[in-house]
Amino acid sequence: MQAPKPARKKSEKRQRIAPPFQVRLNDQEREAFDARASRAGLSGPDYFRVTCLGSKPLRKVKERTPDRRLLVQVETALNRIGGNVNQIAAKVNSSGFITRTEMAELKQLIAEAHKQVERFFPVNDDLQSD
Repeated sequence: MQAPKPARKKSEKRQRIAPPFQVRLNDQEREAFDARASRAGLSGPDYFRVTCLGSKPLRKVKERTPDRRLLVQVETALNRIGGNVNQIAAKVNSSGFITRTEMAELKQLIAEAHKQVERFFPVNDDLQSD
């Protein structure tokens, strides 16, 4: 009777992977590849696996994500507006009252904040009930 093999160490259990596979692409090719992977909702390596090898993606398919640049612009604008609102609030808290000019500025800042949010989350007029 043969003695049982000792249990493998955790490091031995890990799947061994080959060195990275690299492909050189020019700027236009890389842009096209990234765009196709994005449209498919896949990372670059998973897009390669699916299209070239016919295998399944290793990761869950990405959900469509919003335009990151627009999100950063809206966030920056809202942070600026929030800073201005905080300055007015601090002045009102210290003095106990608000001037007409400050109230007008506050209304303008709130309107600008609404405009920035609508850039990212457009309002569907059909769903609004006033």
